[in-house]
Amino acid sequence: MEGEHINKLLFDVNMSANSNGYRLHNIRNGVPLFVVIGNIASGKSTLTENIARLLGQRCCHIPEPVALWRSCGFLQQFYENMQHYALHFQLFAFATRAKLYKDKKWENYDLCIADSHVYTDRYVFTKSLCNRGMIMENEESWYDIMFDSWQSIVPEMSTTMWFYLKTDPATCKERIQTRGRPEESAIAMDYLESLNLLFDQVVEMPFIQRNVKIIEADNDIGAVTDSVEDYVRTYLGEQKDSVYRDSFLSSIPKGDME
Repeated sequence: MEGEHINKLLFDVNMSANSNGYRLHNIRNGVPLFVVIGNIASGKSTLTENIARLLGQRCCHIPEPVALWRSCGFLQQFYENMQHYALHFQLFAFATRAKLYKDKKWENYDLCIADSHVYTDRYVFTKSLCNRGMIMENEESWYDIMFDSWQSIVPEMSTTMWFYLKTDPATCKERIQTRGRPEESAIAMDYLESLNLLFDQVVEMPFIQRNVKIIEADNDIGAVTDSVEDYVRTYLGEQKDSVYRDSFLSSIPKGDME
């Protein structure tokens, strides 16, 4: 069943990639794109949601499609049997994320902030599974065919700035336990540590390195949000609404990060 769902999503993405004149960087019409990356439970979802709320309706928010991954049961299947579902889940993650990027009406916004990116899907999560022998070499080649098609939709240069939430794997593990998602109970520390090493490597890749801001994200969400909002508003040539910001940040429980 999951194979049929993945195939349909991949077909939709490839049709978009190959349609005449379709290029996301044209549809964006100069709309800046800020992407937040980091380990599981580093705070990506909470941060992007906060920034979107602080900037209001003019901000396009692209969340990670984790709600879909959970509701269809695929995320739980993956964590319970990573060896069996490694390739299937990574293709599913790719297809659902690419579809979110494709479907957004970019021209209606002044800026966009996204939770994660297919580049970290490929060079962190998929690579980790390849390194662990859960995705074979020929399977990796199949994945790369889909990945290369996606690159024709969104060129690497279209990202304005990457925010890397650098978080200690032990902190990630603690947050995973705190938020208590049943499907994440099987996540092992060595998996988080392997992802952490790959994230440290991926931010050294030239197309990310030249436009990345590394944020120590073991801090509480208020401090992290404040830092990213500062950068985004500076880029836009704006000043923060300090009264609203302080009121908003004070309403967030300390350490409440996903």
